[in-house]
Amino acid sequence: MNNSLKMNSMKEKESFIAGKLIRDHSELLKSMEEIVKLANALRNSMSKAEVSNEFFNVLKDAIYLSFKISSLLAKLDEHMKLEEELIKPYIQDERLKRELDVLIEGTRRFSEIEREISATLENYRKGAIALDDAVKKFVTFVNELQEIVYQHVNVSDRILHTTRKYFT
Repeated sequence: MNNSLKMNSMKEKESFIAGKLIRDHSELLKSMEEIVKLANALRNSMSKAEVSNEFFNVLKDAIYLSFKISSLLAKLDEHMKLEEELIKPYIQDERLKRELDVLIEGTRRFSEIEREISATLENYRKGAIALDDAVKKFVTFVNELQEIVYQHVNVSDRILHTTRKYFT
């Protein structure tokens, strides 16, 4: 009887986590949309910024974009750890194992992009690159992040829907 209660509460916990992960995907996609809009606005304002005080506004926007990207990456990191903890024990199928590897690779790339963003800001601060070059790099990072986030959500949803039978 006690084991049955424990199993039920474990299944309930896992079901709750699976639901949270699926809801997280919606939040991640919204955050990514906001970042893409910010990156596009930054790119557009950069092309118009010729007066030095306009550069300040561009720089301010670049820093804000960097903050939003870092926030997204922090959410993704937490999300991925929870996701991996939940679904990894249930994955037996080779195809699903390969898909989980894709998710793990995406997480690794998120960390690399975060380091590249920090390095870009530092290089700009040191005067090693111009602001317009930093902005171009940010836009490239955002495009890559967008691709990875969309891929993550698609693959993760497939895995969660396939493995959900184990914890619902």
